[in-house]
Amino acid sequence: MFGLAAGLIFCALVELLSFAAVKIYPSLVMTGFSGLERFEPGNMYFKPHHYYGLEINPEQKLNGVRVNNSYGLRGGEFPQEKEKGEFRIACLGGSTTQDDYPFMLEKALQQMYPARKIRVINGGVGTYTSAETLIAYLFKISYLHPDLIVDYEGVNDIFPQAYYKQCHPDYREYRRIWQAKNFKEPPAWFYRLARGSYFINIIYSSKYRRVPNVWEYSLNNVELTDARALDNVNKPEYGIYFRNNIRRLVSLAKEDKSKVLLVTFILNSSRVPKKTPEPWSAATRKQNEMLRKIAGEQGEYLFDMANSPEISKVDFPMFWDACHFTPKGNDWRVSQIAGYIKKNKIIE
Repeated sequence: MFGLAAGLIFCALVELLSFAAVKIYPSLVMTGFSGLERFEPGNMYFKPHHYYGLEINPEQKLNGVRVNNSYGLRGGEFPQEKEKGEFRIACLGGSTTQDDYPFMLEKALQQMYPARKIRVINGGVGTYTSAETLIAYLFKISYLHPDLIVDYEGVNDIFPQAYYKQCHPDYREYRRIWQAKNFKEPPAWFYRLARGSYFINIIYSSKYRRVPNVWEYSLNNVELTDARALDNVNKPEYGIYFRNNIRRLVSLAKEDKSKVLLVTFILNSSRVPKKTPEPWSAATRKQNEMLRKIAGEQGEYLFDMANSPEISKVDFPMFWDACHFTPKGNDWRVSQIAGYIKKNKIIE
């Protein structure tokens, strides 16, 4: 009897410590970037795609209910054709767009324009560079008829352009054909435990939620050190493929009668997951300058968020890491982008 009581006390203590750890370090149980999600067997976050490399899995479920739409985008179903009076926005980019900011932007804009139907499409997909964004626009987003494209990306383009011995226009050094590795899923009872236990949730998050890892499945390992990557960034030709992809994206959108809002990228250089942030900071500056020039050349909108004077007023942690916004950071980002849209009367 004493042994049972001691065991229960021990388990309770472990659970209490796990609860405290999760409250202090929420990233311990953050939704995984890839792999088995939401405590359900075989519930893959991404799926292979023959052109983009990967896309959001339309079949992913939460408590047995699909959480993504049939277009392979985050969010619920919506008609391909716009409703009468609807203003439709597509937010494009990588994982920094794939998060909740497009949904938050829709809510903010709907409050600003209560007489209009505002729909914001989340077109962000983790690991996407400007190359995948361009292809996805051509084959997917354009058929959803957005009135406005909001493009926020750039950090993933640094990998193919700086960290390989050679860089081709299609970024073949970076992106590869999906190569899945065999792995053994945990039993069904483990998923049930993970739903109700902080301790098991932590184990699940560290061992299974990120398995399979999309970076291992669809991307090649980098070849160069930070120092050699910085050499590539400092070359005059650095960024030409990023520049060309964004130019073509803007041109295609204009042909489709869509407005374009380019947003400069903010990099939290203090949290870059490399030995030195110099190549990342230098590359981001170069790419942001390209966005400014493209917007000027093509007469499209530019929100220079990276140079916003409002950044200096922020008194809370804006990023989880080098580029992904915290919830408060996303509130700030949404308020800035929505404010720009309203100030410039983009929604008529």
